[in-house]
Amino acid sequence: MRDRDRSRGVDTRQERESPGGDLMNYPTMEEVEKADREQLCRWYRFLPSPKYDNADKEEEILNRIVARWKEVGGFTPEISKKIGWVE
Repeated sequence: MRDRDRSRGVDTRQERESPGGDLMNYPTMEEVEKADREQLCRWYRFLPSPKYDNADKEEEILNRIVARWKEVGGFTPEISKKIGWVE
């Protein structure tokens, strides 16, 4: 039941998939610090909300991704088009 939110009994894989269908995991703080603009945009768009079992750690990482994403200028039309959306 790894891909199910046990409290809701709902499959949550869809909210975590990137356009290629791969499940996206949270990066380490070191990876966030080294990431380029495009990677920050991918994480900003595709990472799931922090989950209850790792919420504090994931929230800290997500907050740093958002801060760095803002520092580098966020999305450009080219990056947005390149990385797409999950439908």
